[in-house]
Amino acid sequence: MSTIDPKFRYSKKFRVAGLWTDVCLAFPVISAPKAGYEVYFVADASGANSVAAHELAIQRMIQGGAVPLGAAAYTSELVRDWGRADMARRRVLRADAQRPHSL
Repeated sequence: MSTIDPKFRYSKKFRVAGLWTDVCLAFPVISAPKAGYEVYFVADASGANSVAAHELAIQRMIQGGAVPLGAAAYTSELVRDWGRADMARRRVLRADAQRPHSL
């Protein structure tokens, strides 16, 4: 049985991130295609109790037909046009966030 309520369909694309990869993220990602959604999940925005649990959950979601995205790629898709005047401050914030951290 699907956990996605079909009457709330505004888009055929379902984009999701969650705290726990193997629970909060995996359950809706696995059930959404059964409700007719094209599913994208932000793979690097969640974690699990172990690296193995995280990776197994990601493999399970991909096998279910979901497409993994990185957080940077997803936010870039939301903005679409970084050249807009109202994006100037966000360009600076994004550049700062993507600098490598020194130890």
